[in-house]
Amino acid sequence: MTGQAVVEFALTIGVFLTLLLAAVSASLYAIERGAAVTGVAAAARVAAAATPGNANRPYLEGAGPAFLKVMDPVRFGSQIRVLAAGLGCPPMGQVPHGELQLCTTQNEEMVTVRAVGWPANPITGWLGFGWPLDVAAEVHQVTFAR
Repeated sequence: MTGQAVVEFALTIGVFLTLLLAAVSASLYAIERGAAVTGVAAAARVAAAATPGNANRPYLEGAGPAFLKVMDPVRFGSQIRVLAAGLGCPPMGQVPHGELQLCTTQNEEMVTVRAVGWPANPITGWLGFGWPLDVAAEVHQVTFAR
């Protein structure tokens, strides 16, 4: 009987650990993605607001600090690179694993903030694959008339 129990344990422990690690990995990704959605929305609101000293110019440069404020507590090792305001995001394939890139652009009266990349994940990172992240928020630019 003892040999049978060891064989059954050996056959089931691999499947159990795989499912457990997959659930933990998905949970970490869900937390980071939720924070990214919130961070992009906050960054878009800041970017659409007026630049200090010029009430009719959007504050695109303010998006980065607003995004970082939300993302810092839940990064799990991800590096965040804030690109220069006005530049679009690169294709997903050009973003290294473990990095998120934040892009802020203006198109006529709309301000768009987008985060793309491959968040670092302690579970899937050592396996060589990850979860892609691509979230965006678009807000009308705030202007003031005299």
